[in-house]
Amino acid sequence: PAAALAEFQQEMDEGLMRMTDISPEQRPRERLMAGRGEELSDAELLALLWGTGQKGRSAVELAQEILGASGGLAGLLAQGLKEWTTLPGLGPARACQLWASAELCRRSQRGAARPRITSPRAAGAFLLGRCQGWSEERFGMLALNAKGELLAERILSQGTATACLISPREFF
Repeated sequence: PAAALAEFQQEMDEGLMRMTDISPEQRPRERLMAGRGEELSDAELLALLWGTGQKGRSAVELAQEILGASGGLAGLLAQGLKEWTTLPGLGPARACQLWASAELCRRSQRGAARPRITSPRAAGAFLLGRCQGWSEERFGMLALNAKGELLAERILSQGTATACLISPREFF
């Protein structure tokens, strides 16, 4: 068993580039901890989020390939969870981590104060960030008071890429 374990470890070491192979001053985590997080590239930030790469490529290299295939960070975030899982190297676990971090960002932008929605343009601006990355149609509702302050928001139905069915019972 010990010989098999040593052989397995050697195979892993040969095929997987580790962050320990990079000098400490170039590692994303160490640069972040040194107060230089703003200097990190999008790929390095994704590498920190995912933690590990794949056989033959580091987490940074994997993130660079995914960003390249998606047209950059904006292109990646414009896609949805289903599209992310089809990208080579981005399975369900990494796709869920990416979705969770994007959702935390969206939630942090909501803030404690109730937004005022006094026009269709204001409603569109409010919903734009929330709809980013959706690949299917959804029907929702914004509940406002007389001053236009948001009381609640709900998704009532989720459909396909081209249609969304809703019953009046669900709406009222």
